[in-house]
Parts: sequence; C-alpha cells; structure tokens
Amino acid sequence: MESIPDSYKDYLRLGLRTLAPLPPATSLPQMPKDVDAGALPEYGDFVASVDAIRGENQWWETLRAAQEQPGESLLPQAASPASAPSSAQYSPFKGVLKWRDEYILESPDASLLKKQGYYDAEEEVVGEYFIKGGATGASNVLDGYLRFLEPTNRDDYKAVYEHIWEMEKKPGASFRKLFGSALALGTISRRRVMFEALQYEKDRNGGRLSPFGYSTFTVGAAVGDVKAMEWFDILQKKSEMQASQKGFNVGAWRWRGYHIQYASMGNEGPAVLLVHGFGAFWDHFRDNLRGLAEKGYRVFALTLIGFGRSEKPNVTYTELLWAELVRDFIVEVVQEPVVLAGNSIGGFTTTIVSGLWPSLVSSLVLLNTAGKVIPDYKGLTYKKPRESSPIANPVSKLLLFYLQTSSDKLLTRCYPKQPSRVDKWLLNEVKRGSFDPGNTKVLESIFLLRAPLPLNFFLDRYDGNVLAIQGKHDPLQKNARRPEMLQALCTNVSVKYLDAGHCPHDEFPDEVNTFIDEFVKRGPESSKRDRSISPDMANATDDDPATAAEIVEEEIKLITEDLKS
Repeated sequence: MESIPDSYKDYLRLGLRTLAPLPPATSLPQMPKDVDAGALPEYGDFVASVDAIRGENQWWETLRAAQEQPGESLLPQAASPASAPSSAQYSPFKGVLKWRDEYILESPDASLLKKQGYYDAEEEVVGEYFIKGGATGASNVLDGYLRFLEPTNRDDYKAVYEHIWEMEKKPGASFRKLFGSALALGTISRRRVMFEALQYEKDRNGGRLSPFGYSTFTVGAAVGDVKAMEWFDILQKKSEMQASQKGFNVGAWRWRGYHIQYASMGNEGPAVLLVHGFGAFWDHFRDNLRGLAEKGYRVFALTLIGFGRSEKPNVTYTELLWAELVRDFIVEVVQEPVVLAGNSIGGFTTTIVSGLWPSLVSSLVLLNTAGKVIPDYKGLTYKKPRESSPIANPVSKLLLFYLQTSSDKLLTRCYPKQPSRVDKWLLNEVKRGSFDPGNTKVLESIFLLRAPLPLNFFLDRYDGNVLAIQGKHDPLQKNARRPEMLQALCTNVSVKYLDAGHCPHDEFPDEVNTFIDEFVKRGPESSKRDRSISPDMANATDDDPATAAEIVEEEIKLITEDLKS
C-alpha cells in the first residue's frame, strides 16, 4: 500500500492488472470447531433486538424523526403550472415503470418519499434501485446494459434499450443508478463488471480493445465507475495509514452507496462536527480536531461528497444534497445532536441543517460563511438547479487546470496574515484531488445552481445559539459586515472578528478553538450581545459574493488576474 501513489494520475501509470472474477463456489467451508453457530432468530426477535439497541440511545427517536424529513419537502416551493403535463403521460415513462416493476426493487428512500407524498411515483425514475434475482438478475441486467442498442429478441434487453435514455438525463449516470446497490451488496462484483465489459468490447473488435474508445457509452460508464470505486477504496486504506501516524482516526462511511471519508478525535464530551468549504476536505480542520479534542470534545470532521478523498460521482451537487449528507452523518455516525461548525459553503450547508432539522444541532458556528442576508425574504422559494449550462464544462476545465498548476497563488490570498499556513502538504492535497475520477462534476454543478434562500431564512427557524466568526480580510467574500446584518435580523447570533482571511479556522486555529470552546460553555448566555448596531444595518443590502456560484466567480476573477500577471 505504501507504494501506491496518492494521485489517481500516477496510479494509472502503474498499469496494475485487473484480476479475473472468481469462479462460483462449489461448497461452503465448515464452521470452526470452537465456534458455536447458535440459532437463527425469528424475524420478530431480530427486530426486537435492534430496537432494544437503538433504545439505549436517548436521542434515537429525535434522530430518526429528523432523517425521515426530506430537505426539499421542508422548503417553500414555487407553484407548478397547472397546464404542465405529467411525465407519466408520455409512453416511454410507462414502459420504464413496467420494466422497473418487473426487474428492479425500489430503494427504501424512494419508497419513503412516495409514501409521504413528496413526489409523484409516475413522474420519473428516482434514486437508486436494487436489482431483483441476486447474482443472476444482476448479470442479466448487466448484459443488457452493455449491449445498448444492439439488435436482440430478448424482451428484457429491449426494455433496457428503450428506456436507458431516461436514466441518462445526466450523461453517464445510468450505470451507478442501476448497479450501485448490487455492487455494494456484493450480488455482482467490480471484477465481474470489468471482465464482462472488456470481454464484450473484445468480442466486437476481433479479440482486441479498440484504441479509439468504447463502442457504447454504457461500456465506458461501467468501466469508468468501477475503476473509480476501486480507487476510492484503495485511497481510503492509504488515508487510514497516513492519518494514524498523525494521531487521527480516519473512517469510511457509505452514504447512498457512495464512499465518504471522515476523521475523529476525542472519546468523551459534547460532540462537534466540522464541515469544510468548497474545494477543501476534513484535513482542513487538522488543528481544530486536535485542539478541540484536547479541550474535552468528541470532534468529527467529514469530507463532503465531491471533494477531497470522498467519492466524486456523476450526480448534480447542490447545497441541499450536502445538507442531507451532514444530517445523515449526525444520525448514523455521531448519533447525538452536535455543535455544528462550517466554513464558507460548509457554513451555508450547516445553516441549512440547523434550519431544517434543528433538533440535530445544539449550537451553530459559522466561519466566513457563504450565503446572502435578505431582510425581507417573504415570497422567496426554493429553486431546483438548471439541467444544463453552456459554460459549465469549459469553465470547470479552466478551474481544474488552474488547481493542478497554480492553486498556491489563490490559497495564499485566502491566508493574508499567515501565508506560511499554506504549506506543502495543503498545496499537494488540493492538487491531488483535482486528478481524481469525476473531478469536474462538482465544478460543473455549481453553474447549474440558482440563487438559494438566504441565511436568515434558515436561522429564523433555528432557536439555538449561533456564533459567526469572520475573517476581516476575505478576498472571496468582501462583505465583512454580513455577520452584523445577521445579528441585526436574527435574535440568536453573536459575532467575533479575526484579523484573518477566508479560512480563519486554519489560519488562526488556536484563537478559533478558544472562541468555540467559550461559546459552547457559555450556553444560553452566548446569544446575548451588544445591541448597539447602527440603525440602518437591518435595512442594509447584501450584494457582495456569497452563493457557491458567486464565490467560484470571484475565484475565476482572481485566477484571471494571476494569469494576466
């Protein structure tokens, strides 16, 4: 493992051979003589034992109730045009539903959403699905998937061919949508997918693989996805080795079938969860994890999907997606309400969590948070992301190229008072992630996002204490008085300023750790603050960059300046 490079680009250069799938087992091994097999419990006994274990956690009912509330259902929605026809009126959808019912089992999440009436069961194929029929069923569906558009007399293949485009609304996303659960459960292996995909290509090309790419995009999607899954698993093992040398406990959590990395320190005390900003990772809280653990906290830091050493799948990334990830991490990993802290876009994400699922957040800390402040937000509604943007792909590639070649300049600007904190490790880790498979997907999604609801919309729905820590020299968010606007409009916000840039928690970790510790220990008193705010503050306008897309636009401006110079 030590010889495996951290960079996916360098890893591919090794040219490691994919192992062939194992043959079916002809027998099962005998039980070891010193092991008592016991008795298989009845289903009712099994459920009772699980409930008993959950009942030992005083927070279980609170956690479960929060997780059963989909984020979008809790937001104000724009009225749908009455004349808009349902997708189910079109014949392709009816065929999709018939095929899905015959070969696919719905995911529990999708079933729950439909039961609660949050979307029409006939509008679209949503979520991730479990393929019926175990290994045989998965192999049959894989065969049909690989042979996309190939003439056939098999009805099940025809069904796949006819409706695969519906699952390709986001190009290349169909493989993981269909096979993610089968791969996670082991009813089909990555080796088997790789073997069948490459064998199909060889059969079509006289026993050789074409140097010009794959014959169908489904083959390309299958090969690319299983390679990516394998890479992130290897990277996880390497990360655990590297982090243990520094005293961090690094774990892997499977969220909706995707690999998410996180770290933890401390064994007792209140739980703290740290959420990074755009382009960062859990390690960005390297000195906050250790510092807060030494002050008596159980500290967690996760890497959001699409960043760092977490998986970068072909999905549409939104603030709501990240918020639901944070919610589920609190429920499934931390298993109790947390002191929730976030930097930049991570700050806006944590604000959404606090407003939509307030029972999960004991108090909130915002570190140069993204998000706007709008005094009168009545009438504003949640807007789903756009389906496409002509600039998303080219601009994303420009940003990626910059990260891979000159990101040290932009990072140094974000640490104006302590540029030495932008050390070799931080620079290398930012560049490392830019070579991962799926590296452009999150950047492309930013250009599809619409203006989100403002920070004060969510804070008005949260009655816990909020501490806004603001670095006064932020090159990406130039409205340093945004926290004061929040303080004027929301009754539970207190403010601390630091002579720092965009990442005060990493530029001055000791000061930020002390702020958080004092804030938490003061409890309800921490919301009391000096009310001597200028009379016009409540009516101020917040026109400076604050949303994810606007922050990226500011980064592009800085990049352009660097390139010109």
